[in-house]
Amino acid sequence: MSQALLLVLGAILALLGTMVQSIISWGQSRVDKRRDLLIEAYSEYLTGLAQRASILHPHSERTEQATALMVAGKQKISGFAPANVVKALAALEASPMLLSHSDTQEGMVGLVQAMRVSVGVGKQQLNKEIRDILFSAVRSGN
Repeated sequence: MSQALLLVLGAILALLGTMVQSIISWGQSRVDKRRDLLIEAYSEYLTGLAQRASILHPHSERTEQATALMVAGKQKISGFAPANVVKALAALEASPMLLSHSDTQEGMVGLVQAMRVSVGVGKQQLNKEIRDILFSAVRSGN
């Protein structure tokens, strides 16, 4: 009788272990999917922003495509990103949106830093480094 009880208890523990593992895997999968969605949204917005900044003719098909990419990114960020990223995006969008303007530069650096934190790669402050990377061409006149 005790062997049968041990077999049943072993089967129950194995089943519980499998269930716990499935729950953990499901949770991790959701976290990974959300992170991927955020990275995609951030990439869309930043790519659209970069494309718009590089276009010399403000009314063109390229401008419309870049704007559409930015809008798609903004929609996803507004719907899925953490509050600090949404606030940083709003601050950038409230700036003059001129790369040479200090408010725009501060907003852009703040947004990129918030994005990095939200996907788990930006615990330390890299504001100076981010500014140097994003705006080196603006400062050098290129």
